[in-house]
Amino acid sequence: MGRRRKPKPLASTSPTPIWWSTFVVSLAGGGMLWAAFPPLRWTWLAWLAPLFWLFLIQTNKLVGRRPYLAMWLASSLHWLAMLEGVRLAHPLNTIGWIALSLYLAAYLPCFVALSRIAVHRLRISVVLAAPIVWTGLELLRGRLLTGFSFGLLAHTQVEWTHLIQISDLFGAYGVSFVVMLVAACATRTLPINNGPRAVWPLIPLIVVLAGTLGYGYQRLVTAPTEHAANIAEGIPQSLPARTPLKVALIQRAIDTKFESDPQRNLDTFHQYWEATLQARQENPDLDLIIWPESVFSANNPEVQCEPDFLLPDDVLVSRGEFLSRFKERSDAFDNKLQSAATAINQRWRDGAFETLDIHLLVGTETICFGTERMRVHNTALLIDPTGEIVDRYYKMHPVMFGEYIPFGSWLPLIYEIAPMSQGITPGDRPQAFQLAGSALAPSICFESSVPHLIRRQVVELSRQGESPDILVNITHDGWFFGSSIVDLQFAGTVFRAVELRRPILVAANAGISCWIDGTGTVQARGPRHGNDVIIANVRPDGRSSGYELWGDLPVAVCLVICFLLFATGVRVRLASRAIPEAAGE
Repeated sequence: MGRRRKPKPLASTSPTPIWWSTFVVSLAGGGMLWAAFPPLRWTWLAWLAPLFWLFLIQTNKLVGRRPYLAMWLASSLHWLAMLEGVRLAHPLNTIGWIALSLYLAAYLPCFVALSRIAVHRLRISVVLAAPIVWTGLELLRGRLLTGFSFGLLAHTQVEWTHLIQISDLFGAYGVSFVVMLVAACATRTLPINNGPRAVWPLIPLIVVLAGTLGYGYQRLVTAPTEHAANIAEGIPQSLPARTPLKVALIQRAIDTKFESDPQRNLDTFHQYWEATLQARQENPDLDLIIWPESVFSANNPEVQCEPDFLLPDDVLVSRGEFLSRFKERSDAFDNKLQSAATAINQRWRDGAFETLDIHLLVGTETICFGTERMRVHNTALLIDPTGEIVDRYYKMHPVMFGEYIPFGSWLPLIYEIAPMSQGITPGDRPQAFQLAGSALAPSICFESSVPHLIRRQVVELSRQGESPDILVNITHDGWFFGSSIVDLQFAGTVFRAVELRRPILVAANAGISCWIDGTGTVQARGPRHGNDVIIANVRPDGRSSGYELWGDLPVAVCLVICFLLFATGVRVRLASRAIPEAAGE
């Protein structure tokens, strides 16, 4: 007698079992989250966007035959909209834009799948499961494949200063946890799956939100700046104020062009030079003037040569002729340093020259001829009033597709067809620039968006007895033509200030230059795609930071739980496949 086959279960008991229902729900959440970011900046939508994904987690059965594919497609559209500015600098960037968006889109179906395992298999409340899984996956995204920490859920709340103060305990991930937990609590009160409304989730919602804002208030009123007095007049300051460092941040709006154009390079340099002289004229008591990434190079980057250097393969002149040309380029760069420092620090006043004491912090390209191969560094230089380089920092975290192409070092042909000639060589250590009694820790470009990198640099410098007082970031955002990519970088920069309780100064070509204090309050901000000179009187914050001490360790617990949930899902899937096989024996 033949065995009767079981009927194939329906994909859903929903009255509308069509695959795009999951797609529409996922897209609605992604659309709301996109609107919470610039350019719309409807930040309140970030508290509502997760409700759609949380519905997918709580419903008994997902609609459609390929619901996770539908989520991935919807999330892909979200990320394509979020990162649209990535494609603007060069047509080939479109490939990177699409590839990055498709990769990031995978995190939404992972979030729903892992949370459903916790809720439906392990009977863990969505109030706890959703924020843990979301936060763990944000950490994974920030670490995997060199990391990408743009567009975190927390970044939508960058202007709510009281809320983001918990970042000095858990990083920006802590704020993401709170936002997702509040959304999960709200979702749990709804009658999903024909169940009764639950009131108890309002308790953790109120407790967590009140505790977060209360902690934020306490940290703001104890800030060692005038900011505390503005919040609670009459509350004494916890730390004495220090003499501020007076800094000029120079910003021009010059878009990136990959085509070689020496005249354009000179024009860029002259625009920055004229703005610098104007800033010096109006503020002769400046301690420091900061230029953005790479603009000091013009047509003459810094060159270095090791004693037993290897002559590059594409050089067609003799070693002696190469050394002669090298010396010309090196002398020209040194003359540029000395001329710039002298012009800035000599001022005609009352019939005589007055000598000032202004340092320069500039971004340039450094080409090093070594014993193995030519190296190219993205460099920040500190130049004293005599034109001498007193310190330097080599960028440690290159940007994928912007400063290097994966596997390009093994397949040089890639660089022959790409708009860049070769990738940059990363530096191997942070630096603390000493100036007027303060230590400045520089970073370059998107390094400010990598929380664990900036924390590691601060910790390493502190162990060396050079704990930085001020963070500095120089960046060239002309790649993005004034798109909202620069707003995403700005949001991450605000969180770095709060996480490490250090003010941060940003000099950005094409915006956004800014001065942010240790509370995350934006003291001054330049335009997104315009010209500006920001004068910052910045002093150290001086307070301790839990995030500096333990870093991402608390959030790593969330990531470990994600892996455990994944293992549980695999075990359940294997067990479900084994049952029919056993029945057929």
